Amino acid sequence: MGDLDQYDSETVYLAFWLQDRIYKDGIEGIHYMRKARLWAEANAADRTAKQITIALRKL
Repeated sequence: MGDLDQYDSETVYLAFWLQDRIYKDGIEGIHYMRKARLWAEANAADRTAKQITIALRKL
């Protein structure tokens, strides 16, 4: 008995469909670090300025 024989045909089909989709399209979560870096680069100046302003107002 093979490893796949323990599963019904629908489960096997869906597993291979998912494997193919991940291969072709990737997984959204894999690219989260790139998106986070791009967001940080785009927003770093504003965030930094805001934090400096908050700190200066406390003086």
